[in-house]
Amino acid sequence: MDTLIAWIMSVLGSTEFTALLLTVFAGVTTAVVGWVAVQFRKNILHQLSATDLTLLRSIAMVAVQYVEQKFKDLDGPAKLQVAIEAADKMIASYGLKVTIEQLTSIIEAAVYAEIAKAELPALPVES
Repeated sequence: MDTLIAWIMSVLGSTEFTALLLTVFAGVTTAVVGWVAVQFRKNILHQLSATDLTLLRSIAMVAVQYVEQKFKDLDGPAKLQVAIEAADKMIASYGLKVTIEQLTSIIEAAVYAEIAKAELPALPVES
């Protein structure tokens, strides 16, 4: 029994096991963040008109770029809050009404696009 416990302790305490755990954690985190971003995009696409969504996308990208340029030293939640405030002011100037959940979703999607250097999904063509 002592040999088994010693073996388990040696495996759990090894640098290889730690590296494996970190790799698995990074992979799972990446998958979850990607899935959440896709769900945000799907959700926002179904709640707004194509014209409103185009305007919101532009505003969100400007807000994200503004925060990245002006507030590089802030952490993620603080950057998100500043981006929401900046986007909210721009949206209000257009007279557009969105919920905080919609605004947060579109900004998160813009951040994801900025990080992934990808574009947001194409707008559906209205008939």
